[in-house]
Amino acid sequence: MAGNTVEFDSRTQLKLTTFGVVALHVSRAGENPVLVSLVGKQLGLVAYLACAPGRRASREHLIDMFWGNQGRDVLRDLIRQVKQKIGDECFGQPGADPVALVAAVDCDRDVFMAAHERRDHEAARARAPHASGNPAARGLRVLA
Repeated sequence: MAGNTVEFDSRTQLKLTTFGVVALHVSRAGENPVLVSLVGKQLGLVAYLACAPGRRASREHLIDMFWGNQGRDVLRDLIRQVKQKIGDECFGQPGADPVALVAAVDCDRDVFMAAHERRDHEAARARAPHASGNPAARGLRVLA
């Protein structure tokens, strides 16, 4: 990361689903996407960074948001756990502040928001089927 610019890594693609069952798939060049089992705050961290402006947030902000007064070690451990599951290359420089998600991210929330901003309500409903009462959404199940 140089200055305020996040340089995204195109070797790894993340697909984050935030509508319905929250899930993260990781694919690397030449490989099929793999569902990654992130739990609790691990998935919360990735989802928050994926939806944050510039896909980054200060360490202090993340600590305040997730833990209150518990300190930097907890955040460092959480980032280490996520890196073990999705890969070091998905984050910016180790120890850097702000924390940046540098992998390319395809997030249904971004597509939904763009459709909403264009006032394309049909496309927005298609990205959030559970919001429109779509029966297909009722068949979703939680992946462990």
